[in-house]
Amino acid sequence: MLRSLCLLLFVVAVLANGGQGATSDTSTTETTTVATSPTTSAAVTNSPPSA
Repeated sequence: MLRSLCLLLFVVAVLANGGQGATSDTSTTETTTVATSPTTSAAVTNSPPSA
């Protein structure tokens, strides 16, 4: 569950960056690293879609 959520967040981050430089983009890496935290994952899950 947590792994699939992290993967989903990674895909969203890549799409947010327009898919350009996704492999070398530090912000994308930071997003996935932070997403591994259960607290952060819960906060992201409970956040409104507009966020």
